[in-house]
Amino acid sequence: MVYYLILHSIIFVLLLIPSFILFLAYITYPFSWGTKDYGWVVFSILFQVIIFLYASKKIIPKIIYIYNCIGRTHIDAGEYQVALSCFNDSLYWNPKNIYALFHRGMIYHHLKQYENAIEDYKTLLSLEPTHQNALESLASVYYWSDDKEKAVEIYNQLIELYPDHSEYYAYRGNCYLHLKNWDQLLTDSEHFITLKPELALGYYNRGCTYLILGRYEEAIIDFDVAVIKWIYQEDRSGWTNFPNPYTRRAYAKSCLKRYDEAKNDYEIALSINANDAGYFYYRYLMYESMGDSILAMNDLIKAQTLDPNIAQHYYK
Repeated sequence: MVYYLILHSIIFVLLLIPSFILFLAYITYPFSWGTKDYGWVVFSILFQVIIFLYASKKIIPKIIYIYNCIGRTHIDAGEYQVALSCFNDSLYWNPKNIYALFHRGMIYHHLKQYENAIEDYKTLLSLEPTHQNALESLASVYYWSDDKEKAVEIYNQLIELYPDHSEYYAYRGNCYLHLKNWDQLLTDSEHFITLKPELALGYYNRGCTYLILGRYEEAIIDFDVAVIKWIYQEDRSGWTNFPNPYTRRAYAKSCLKRYDEAKNDYEIALSINANDAGYFYYRYLMYESMGDSILAMNDLIKAQTLDPNIAQHYYK
């Protein structure tokens, strides 16, 4: 690819040499030129301009393509600053290049330069308003920059464009969770269940909503379903950021003072993931409600050790 670019660049330079020689000849001997010579100069210049435009049309897209490919390679290698430089060079040649705008926005997002990321995604969307990946990324940037209301607006657009994509309801529901809009959170959880009834996540989210609303019996019913589906769900990659359903069900049972059942669920949850901060935090709440301050404090310390901001992540 690089050799192709070098070859075209050499050809481009060689094509300019005749005009350059004619120009030097005219400067050196201006009075020895005849009408035919001037005609040749005009013809040569026009020919070189045509060749110049053709070569530019062929070379510049190749330059952009190469910078984009190299930039993507550096992203995959985790070399974000080098990748950023590549996409900056690509956008120098074409500020409206969709691929470069998207990936530079992605780099800014990773580097937590949220304002720059938002600017790139908005520029991209002004060129291609329904670009799905850009809309998803913009919503994510708004979410992580603590602008949940704007994130909701973008997810509204995505749901309007792609109403059968269940994950958008889950993501929007997570925004509503932080905005404490429980009715909308419940509605989005139900939409997710309608679209993906085979997955545990929908029942889990709805159960969490019932838990927040103090509807513990309904929460336990949903967590019962979530537990069964979770057991047989092969892909659990989406569960890395929050407790498994046993933990939530245990907390719901403890709220109803069904402590023996809750302890049993906590034991199962611990055997699944001994480093789950949510597990220790919810068990701390149970021991606190039981009046066992020593065990409660031990669990709270463990929870805060695993996640110093644990109290901000979970609701009583």
